[in-house]
Amino acid sequence: MTIQEIRKDLDEIRCFYVMLTHFREGTKVIPNKHLEDKIAKYSNAIRMAPAKIYAIYLARYIQNRTQVELANDWGYSEVYIRKLNKQLYEFFIKYFDREGEQEKTR
Repeated sequence: MTIQEIRKDLDEIRCFYVMLTHFREGTKVIPNKHLEDKIAKYSNAIRMAPAKIYAIYLARYIQNRTQVELANDWGYSEVYIRKLNKQLYEFFIKYFDREGEQEKTR
């Protein structure tokens, strides 16, 4: 996967959690298997992440917090928060590449 694909997926996941109540009501009528599968895929991956990477995922994509908010709340610079966010993308790229390689050997 590319960083652009990861960003696109994370934007979709953020949208889902921002509009969680709306989605829950809507999926009772029209289930969205594609979105559910994507969320499950990233949820399974993030369970294996180091603490800071896990924390940035929860804050940015589940809680919809900005990098500026996190820098202020966590006592880090905005540059460091951006660095953590980039490490998150890299974590997912490596995780999904490794997962793909494992699938090929099965």
